[in-house]
Amino acid sequence: MKEVVIRNAMPADARAIKEVQDYMWKKTYSHLLPEQIFESREKNKEQKIKELTERIGRDNSLTFVVQKKDEIVGMARAATANDLGMGDDIPQLFAMYFKEEIQGFGISLELAKVIAKKFLDMGYTQMVTACLQGNKFNDAHIALGGKKVKEMPMEKLNGALENVYFYDDLNKIVGMTMKDAIENIKQDKKKKKLLQVEKSKAKEIR
Repeated sequence: MKEVVIRNAMPADARAIKEVQDYMWKKTYSHLLPEQIFESREKNKEQKIKELTERIGRDNSLTFVVQKKDEIVGMARAATANDLGMGDDIPQLFAMYFKEEIQGFGISLELAKVIAKKFLDMGYTQMVTACLQGNKFNDAHIALGGKKVKEMPMEKLNGALENVYFYDDLNKIVGMTMKDAIENIKQDKKKKKLLQVEKSKAKEIR
């Protein structure tokens, strides 16, 4: 995608970033979450845009956008601290969203590499993230080499469960190829299949 550019976000991007987030939230989670959650997000939209503008203005180095021609079609936000109970010295990837027109693992990998390089430049070698169960993007975290370490309920989302992923070496993301990512998915499917077989055998023994 030669016409697609990944760059640091600017304060002027805040509204477009929020629109991408809200659009993809509804698209991804409308069948998983109650309608009042989306209504609340819409009600607080202007305040969130203001907060996002201020946050980017203070430090835009960890908020990124994917731009296609003059349109923001994707975004990612990270921070040097995490709220997942994974230690004070491990940064977190908080969000990564793309509109359908550029969805695909290729752009996810490229954006993840940008974030990984940024953290490495800052002296971090590991990263954590979380993804709501039922979101297809869980597959992307597995492809990128993330290891699921636990599940956490989100109080603000009526207790919906998130899968928490740990990346033990960000250098692996930087050097990753599509072939590597596909192999990660294959290995994960093998592990899940073996686990199902073991569970079936355990039931037979009982």
